[in-house]
Amino acid sequence: MLKKSFVLDARCQNRCVSLTKAAFVAYAQRALLWIVNGNGMWTFSKVKRTIKRMRRFVREHSLLYVEWDNWYVGVTNDLEKRLAAHRRRCGKDFKVQAYFELSDARQAAAVEKHFLDKGMQGAGGGWARDSVYVYVLKVSGPYA
Repeated sequence: MLKKSFVLDARCQNRCVSLTKAAFVAYAQRALLWIVNGNGMWTFSKVKRTIKRMRRFVREHSLLYVEWDNWYVGVTNDLEKRLAAHRRRCGKDFKVQAYFELSDARQAAAVEKHFLDKGMQGAGGGWARDSVYVYVLKVSGPYA
């Protein structure tokens, strides 16, 4: 007997794929984009909400359009220490910066990877297991 197929909108690939329920669950857990709420419905996770908030912040602090390479994204467990290191290295104080706290390092790494794939500057991958903060800095361009 064939299992009923579910259609998942794979936004990162801009196309629809037909998956079985088991494959959908595996994909959703791996991507950290969907969770099951109390009603048994699939909803966006904190990762997706954080991505939306960061994207909105970057758009609000860009002039006409977003140049992703003017921004730096990173993950840390000690925000003050990390921003102080950026100030020492670059020799300036960042006027435009924001940070977002997530539940665990895996979620923080997923958000960082999303923005690195868009073209933001950043190292990617050097985070500790207790890193829960994702931060974004405007490193060049207007108002930097």
